[in-house]
Amino acid sequence: MPLVSLEEVVEKFVDLLPTIQSHAYIAKQKRKKPADGLSQDESASIMLYTMGWEPLDECLYFVLNDILRSADRQKLKPWFLYLRLFLSGLLRLPLIRDTVQRGIKMGETII
Repeated sequence: MPLVSLEEVVEKFVDLLPTIQSHAYIAKQKRKKPADGLSQDESASIMLYTMGWEPLDECLYFVLNDILRSADRQKLKPWFLYLRLFLSGLLRLPLIRDTVQRGIKMGETII
């Protein structure tokens, strides 16, 4: 089964995330020629996940993580194509040994 475009994937989430299409467009524009060997859609799907926007409860990172933590696995079905694109990109990235932090609250003096 081939990967679908990011535009096609995010269409399903407009009701849940009203501004996702514009954020997906921005991510694709910024990832026109990824230097990491990923397709533009794979790279943009990773960027879209890391982007934050207001309100936070309509931000992909927060909504998807909430669904991933849910005991109701049926909630994941609509996310299959996005997760497939996202994970395909992550698995194609070169392996590195480093600490990556996302979504943590730290004072500026620690960073």
